[in-house]
Amino acid sequence: MLGASRLMARQRVYTPLIRQRYASTSHGDHHGHHHIEEDTTVYPKEGFATPAWRRFFVVSIIAGAVYQFAPNPSEEAFITRWLAMYTTTSEKWLDMNVRHTALSKNAAEGVNLLTTASRPPIHRMRFPQMMDNASPFNVPVGLNADTHDFVAKTEHE
Repeated sequence: MLGASRLMARQRVYTPLIRQRYASTSHGDHHGHHHIEEDTTVYPKEGFATPAWRRFFVVSIIAGAVYQFAPNPSEEAFITRWLAMYTTTSEKWLDMNVRHTALSKNAAEGVNLLTTASRPPIHRMRFPQMMDNASPFNVPVGLNADTHDFVAKTEHE
């Protein structure tokens, strides 16, 4: 019994009041079109304290301050002067470039010296063992030749 009453309660909740509506049942509801309904929209109070006016006044004050403190047309702008403090002068750049050029020239001369260097010429003798053929201590008087002014012949001579 208790289960049946719950089922009946659920059916009552889910059943609509009007099950079907025909086109002719709502025909008489449209006879009041020409009456204007009242506007129920609540508008905010208008005044000079709204956010739009506040922003306008703040922007106006900032624009006036910028105009007042802006540099004259003959002066440089603040950002230009500020950047000029941190930039290197042209004389400094010229000195750095001259120093760099001199160091580059020295480095190039060193590289040129190493790349154009050649080994000393080797003078090949036909019988080099003949130099040590005799004892240097058993030389009779007058047989020793003076070899200070000798010049070795090169391959081109």
